[in-house]
Amino acid sequence: MKITPAAAGWRSASIHQNFYLIITFLLFGFASIIAQTVYIREFLVIFFGNEICLGIIFAAWLMGITLGAAVGALVTDRLKWPVELLTLILIAMCLLLPIEIYVIRLSRSFLNITIGQQISFRSLVYLSFFTLAPFGFLIGAAFPVACKIYKGSSDQLVDPAIRIGWVYVWESLGSLAGGIAFAFFLVERFNAFQIAFLTGCLISGVIFLLLKTGALPMFKNSLKIINLLLLVGYLYCLLFQAGPWHNFTVKQRWQSLNEKIQLRESLDSKYENLSVGEYEGQMTLYGNGHPVFSFPDDYTYAPLANFLLTEHPSPQDILLVGGNESLLKEMLKHPVNRIDYIQLDPKAIELINKYLEPKDRQIIQENRDKKLFIHYVDGRYFVKHTKRKYDLVIIDMPDPATAMINRFYTLDFFNEVKRILKDGGVLATRSRSAVNYFGDEIGTYVGSLYDTLKEAFLYVLVTPGTEAHIFATDAPETITFDLNILDRRFKSRGVSTDFFVSPFSYESQFYLQPNQIKFTADSLVQRKYSYLNTDLKPVTYFFNLVLWDTITQAPITSGQGGVERPVSFF
Repeated sequence: MKITPAAAGWRSASIHQNFYLIITFLLFGFASIIAQTVYIREFLVIFFGNEICLGIIFAAWLMGITLGAAVGALVTDRLKWPVELLTLILIAMCLLLPIEIYVIRLSRSFLNITIGQQISFRSLVYLSFFTLAPFGFLIGAAFPVACKIYKGSSDQLVDPAIRIGWVYVWESLGSLAGGIAFAFFLVERFNAFQIAFLTGCLISGVIFLLLKTGALPMFKNSLKIINLLLLVGYLYCLLFQAGPWHNFTVKQRWQSLNEKIQLRESLDSKYENLSVGEYEGQMTLYGNGHPVFSFPDDYTYAPLANFLLTEHPSPQDILLVGGNESLLKEMLKHPVNRIDYIQLDPKAIELINKYLEPKDRQIIQENRDKKLFIHYVDGRYFVKHTKRKYDLVIIDMPDPATAMINRFYTLDFFNEVKRILKDGGVLATRSRSAVNYFGDEIGTYVGSLYDTLKEAFLYVLVTPGTEAHIFATDAPETITFDLNILDRRFKSRGVSTDFFVSPFSYESQFYLQPNQIKFTADSLVQRKYSYLNTDLKPVTYFFNLVLWDTITQAPITSGQGGVERPVSFF
């Protein structure tokens, strides 16, 4: 049997030394990916984040790694004691883990960001680089040092590239294990500080193994004492301080976002941070800092549910993607056969149910698996794969502030919805809009949705108002803003509610007045340019970023405002 140089190197090297180094590299990758994931999740809450935020965060992280790797490469060849240096780097990583979580959570206070105000693009860049670059620097500096250590522990006949490659292999396997551990175990059982201290304890433990390969006995003993103190301190913080620190920083973060609203509960799911706030008896669910919906709010959701359902002459099978329990409660009062409710995050429903009024919770529970069927799945996936047909498909999602949400506003998705609509079926969606003035930014933004729906459906109607409700169908005389028709449809359902007086509620809440309807329709039709939002060209997402740019008054686009036609992209 032929023995390769690599195999000979492995056999000739110290088994124990290689084992200690492998464990070190695995834990290094494990800690790095967990730190990165925790930091990203914390930033998304503070920044109301989208993919632009993620891009800046990753840029800061990778810039730190690049600088660290450059510095590490410069000093590595001169190092006589690389094990001791790597130990110091790992100790510094342990110390930075909880400190940076603290800084991120209190960053809005440090920057004096007004409550409710979005952080500007410039502040986002500064804070990301200031916070993440130091940790990234340590990771980058550790790699060339680790490669030197592993090179010295292997037989010189082994190709140096192979020895360096193995460092990346072990680090990557550690990252894989860290990602799996975080997503399927840590995130829903421990808060961010507990995860940081637990990870620090693991790193501290492996430092003892790493020091067994060191070269300076006196220095090693000093590092062992420092590391022992660090391990004891982290164990103490994990057991006794992580909870108080978490509660304090969550409260401070919350006050920087919603000072007058009392925080009732905050938790992390696999997908996002979820919080419930209370103001004068009304609860609001927040996802990554964004308000999702408020409850109880029958004055809002009773008219909305009835409006949506009366845009179809007789809806029997309904698909609701997004939405909430308050909307569902009103929809269940209609004589429908089935409502399929799509919610990606089970934790969101669990959290909401804890604070629903008993009568509302009872309505939901009584109809579960009878008229109401809840599916914990991605809405786009469900629409693409379901075999059912629907009279009415309601897309009640936030504005396309991220590429993920934009998937529910594209031509590709609207064509997928058409496939599952019955003859005469209606699609209903929503968007931010304007009442009496369509400037360049808001006009182009809403107009791109209108143009995209017109490409997919023959008939499209858009309500006036700061929140536009948009209806689309291929059937004539189905969707309408005629108050008499909507009134007849509503009365024929036999719905009993104390919070909706038809047709007055339509006219007052949804601005269904002839002059406003005409103004909105004319503003959308008479625009100079037409845009189609697709999966591969997410123009509506882009225009939403332009709105963000305008609102924060920190320009990231060229010119003095407005939206010019970007020919190269569209």
